[in-house]
Amino acid sequence: MTALATFDKHKVVYRPHEDIEIAFGKNRAGNDHIIDHYKEKIEGVSYWLHLCNESSAHAIIWFKRSINLQKQQKINAFKFVKSMLTEKKDDDVIFCLLSDVEKTTKVGEVKTKNEKNMSDSSWSDSL
Repeated sequence: MTALATFDKHKVVYRPHEDIEIAFGKNRAGNDHIIDHYKEKIEGVSYWLHLCNESSAHAIIWFKRSINLQKQQKINAFKFVKSMLTEKKDDDVIFCLLSDVEKTTKVGEVKTKNEKNMSDSSWSDSL
């Protein structure tokens, strides 16, 4: 995936398309930072992704104008995130809408609902 990348002490952000941003938290504070940042965005839809049952970076995919994107572009964004979160092809990556993520009082920790697993054959039906 060719992308413009920016980074700071908390996050790395890739922009593979004018209507897609992909952010990774670099540490616990960074995980909280990207959640707060993308929850503030009024337009578009954001997804939260994480390695299942493991400590890992949080990732956010933000589709600015989802209607302008082909489904395969969305799927490719999710596959890119999975490749960045895991070294093993069979590791599970979970995701949900960012609106279904709630931070806890512990920095970098969240509670989620309505999770989906990228290992499920129908995971992309909800995009």
